[in-house]
Amino acid sequence: MLAGEGQAAWTREELLREVEPRNGYSAESATFVQLVEVLCGMEERERRDFLRFTTGVRVLPPGGLKNLDPKLTVVKKICDDDPDQHFPSANTCFHFLKLPQYSSKDRLAAQLRAALAHGMDGFFFN
Repeated sequence: MLAGEGQAAWTREELLREVEPRNGYSAESATFVQLVEVLCGMEERERRDFLRFTTGVRVLPPGGLKNLDPKLTVVKKICDDDPDQHFPSANTCFHFLKLPQYSSKDRLAAQLRAALAHGMDGFFFN
């Protein structure tokens, strides 16, 4: 299929290998590890929504995450107050996910799901 494989599938190993943590996060950062866990627990529809939120399209290119260009990058979103009160945001042109440093995996999952549900049709979560 020229437009992609028509799916949004990945494994934990693929995420750890192909998603690049930067600007405040490393592969060992608790928030980055929690994000990987949340992404692995998502259903197909949620994965498609995540891809649309971060890349602008709902499917991966042929070959999956390794062929996403530019690579999906997770950067720390700096918040002036409690990060738990902020939503993640994205820059789809550069495949950047701007992720606050949440206090727990549950809070990360809740805020990410809220952003996916409400932040897809405009630039509300910049």
